[in-house]
Amino acid sequence: MLRSPVGLSKAVVVLLAAVAAVDCAMIYGHYSLYRLMGEREREGVPASGSDVADDPLTSAVAVLGACLFLATAVVFIVWFHRVRVNAGVFAPEHFGSGPGWAIGAWFIPVANAVIPCRIAHQSWHASRRDPDHRAAKGERPTVVKVWWLLWLVASVTDYLAWSAYDDAVTRKFLGGVDPASVRAACVALMVAAVLDMAAALFAALFVRRLTAMQDAKALRGPAPAVPAGV
Repeated sequence: MLRSPVGLSKAVVVLLAAVAAVDCAMIYGHYSLYRLMGEREREGVPASGSDVADDPLTSAVAVLGACLFLATAVVFIVWFHRVRVNAGVFAPEHFGSGPGWAIGAWFIPVANAVIPCRIAHQSWHASRRDPDHRAAKGERPTVVKVWWLLWLVASVTDYLAWSAYDDAVTRKFLGGVDPASVRAACVALMVAAVLDMAAALFAALFVRRLTAMQDAKALRGPAPAVPAGV
């Protein structure tokens, strides 16, 4: 049975915008620390533990970011399952697995780097005006490919950047923290935040376009039957 994904899509887009805003705040925080470490490096002295300790604002932004990420993930997966179910109604022959994979695939290590992208492509294909013919203008899945690539790169970069940061702030240099290592980690964290913002942008585009395709297809209704022998 078809169910409109419009309401869920709006919630997802709002949450993605909030995630991007938090990324901006995190970039500011990382840049501030980057500048502070530059001052310590020019002075030729190691940084103290208090220099790299999170201030209340940065801590609050980090907590807010974690909460937003969780909320966005939950609402996005609910929307993702909704559009997968709809796509199965539109063109069931394009799917080799059930709609439950639109939820479960995200929680399978390694496979979650491939299966959700395949489901997104299948759902997009099935939601086109005519799934059995060449994609019309505006129906090519370029946004799906770019979103998924950015999501994977941002996730890996974020993990490596935080690992470098944790290593930098715990490494002792002349009795303190090595400013150069912290500065390098801050650069990596800012790059990761920019990639995350780009991934959020393309995720929002993907959500809006697939939702619009399904909404338009549902409003058009089923295609007229072709008489036998024609």
